[in-house]
Amino acid sequence: MKKLKFFLSITLLVLVTCLIQSCWQWALRVGEPYRGATVCYSDSTGWHGYVCAPNDFEATTWAEASRICSEYNLGGWDSGWELPSKFILNEMYLNKNKIGGFSDGCEKEGGDFHQCSYWTSESNKPENAWNLYFATGIFWDNYSKASVGRFRPVHRY
Repeated sequence: MKKLKFFLSITLLVLVTCLIQSCWQWALRVGEPYRGATVCYSDSTGWHGYVCAPNDFEATTWAEASRICSEYNLGGWDSGWELPSKFILNEMYLNKNKIGGFSDGCEKEGGDFHQCSYWTSESNKPENAWNLYFATGIFWDNYSKASVGRFRPVHRY
């Protein structure tokens, strides 16, 4: 009886270990494609995070960018797309090489400001929104919503 219990315990341990390893392989990682989008942020489990559109959208005003995001449809997600928060946009900036599809010419300071600036969903004043300049990784808090900036819709998974 002791040998049977020991055998069953070892078998259960092996099965649980295999299940955990299999699940880990299915976890999503930044830069991987998922349902037509690209994973742009993943928590430590890989089961929760954000995907983004595979490419940028042309520079436009903050209100127009917000509207386009709310109407965006990709990968079976026909609602829930939005401009990224400051946190998510910063993660996108830090992982821009893994994610790909960002505006050319933003590798160093001096790139066209409007072509290298990306909108966030966050405002600090009614007339301004936070914007990240991809050439330097610096956030601007006084960027007029009437100005133009690039954007990339994001969706929670």
